[in-house]
Amino acid sequence: MPEGSIVIQWVSVYALSREKQEKRINRTWTLSRRDLEEPKYAALVDYLSSNLALNLNRRETELRAKERSQDAPYSIKTVDPRKEKGPAYLVGFKSGSHKREALIRLTSIHEKRAFENASREVAQWFADTQYWPKSYLFVATFEIVDSNVRLTLTGILTSELRYGSFVEDPSKIVDQLEQGIVGDVKKALICPHITAKTADSFRTDSKVKVYEENPQPAQYFYEFAGLKAPRDPVEAVGEIIGGVAETHTTQPLQELIRTLQESPAGGDLVKAVVALDGMLIEVPIAQLERHVRFVKLAEGRRGVLLVGQQVKCEMAGHDLFASGIVKFLTTGQLRELIEG
Repeated sequence: MPEGSIVIQWVSVYALSREKQEKRINRTWTLSRRDLEEPKYAALVDYLSSNLALNLNRRETELRAKERSQDAPYSIKTVDPRKEKGPAYLVGFKSGSHKREALIRLTSIHEKRAFENASREVAQWFADTQYWPKSYLFVATFEIVDSNVRLTLTGILTSELRYGSFVEDPSKIVDQLEQGIVGDVKKALICPHITAKTADSFRTDSKVKVYEENPQPAQYFYEFAGLKAPRDPVEAVGEIIGGVAETHTTQPLQELIRTLQESPAGGDLVKAVVALDGMLIEVPIAQLERHVRFVKLAEGRRGVLLVGQQVKCEMAGHDLFASGIVKFLTTGQLRELIEG
């Protein structure tokens, strides 16, 4: 069976520096697919292709929760799959942002001057952000070829220049990579996001796939591309709870469970916290429906009943039921407790 491959169509390489408060685009190179066929650019092509493939293949999550990541809907063979370990975020563009159109427009450009001008606009966005180190910025369009199916995407990569000077020729950047002068890719994005491949086409949506080396999202990188930052699970679940509360359904708890299970957060990522006089119990929302009951008692007291098939009460390795230290209430005693 044929395997998918990446073909770099265009790439603009920007050398960016910041001295004191001055941010500068020091050098710019724009290379076409024909330029990249020259042997001296082979290592650069390999660097771009392998890193774009790594990001394409990474597991995906819409939330800042690695445990919620899922396999990429489409992937291609890479040289070292072990580097795909860190998941990527799926994020959307901010409302009213024109940057999505600008990034997608890059994939339809066929003339060198036009691509250089359009990609420089993207580089200027990056230069205008509040923080970034001395870096190389790669703005590329690349084609995925799989059997007779093709799709052109936009990819952006950043690498820090740890020390030394920018090179005079983009083919020399890889020399700096091999010498450790340029670090690994710190951040990458690909758009649009592939959702599936059929026999005759790729399917995409409006999301962007973003990878960051650091575990905490760098706000400036999302600002640069007009993207929404990855969502915090608690924030996402809070919005769902607010939405369910506003609908005033007859069975709000069941509606909340259903909505959460259909969302990226799922039903167990954020747990409900039951508190009673300083005692705290964390409960997955589905368990809250099945096993927890709240009761009003006499004299203004409140109670929590945990209802299930099995119950244990242990302390220091001892079963307090078996030792007779704690006992079950009878039905009558429970009724008396509730009714007072």
